[in-house]
Amino acid sequence: RLRGCAGAWETSDQLGHAIVEAAIKAASGDSCGSEVEPKELDNITVSVFVVSNTVLTNDPLADLEIGTHGVAVDGGTAHGWLYPTVPVENDWSGAEFLSRACRKAKLSPTAWEDEETMVTLIEGQVFRERADGGAVEEL
Repeated sequence: RLRGCAGAWETSDQLGHAIVEAAIKAASGDSCGSEVEPKELDNITVSVFVVSNTVLTNDPLADLEIGTHGVAVDGGTAHGWLYPTVPVENDWSGAEFLSRACRKAKLSPTAWEDEETMVTLIEGQVFRERADGGAVEEL
């Protein structure tokens, strides 16, 4: 179950500092979940998506490659993004992935089809803490 999420989209911070700041924000009540309690820490797995490339697209469904692209949706003041691993783990189609990113941004599920909505495909590496003691693996 997701306990929190946060990002440092377009930051000039060093990667290590950006990860620490995002982790603090994700664990706080400012994130998409409730504040993480100290007793939960042993049961939390941390994942990080390091973005290496972004592509603004006018045809997201045609340009989206499941498993390669994450999706960032911008509908004015509403923003949402999902890792490239999410549709693979949930067996989602491209349309479902785009709809879920819109929902995360609190937009209509079909907002990705609107000309006013900016859809950015994001590429990069996803790292996750392994359950066997905290070693890190690339997904």
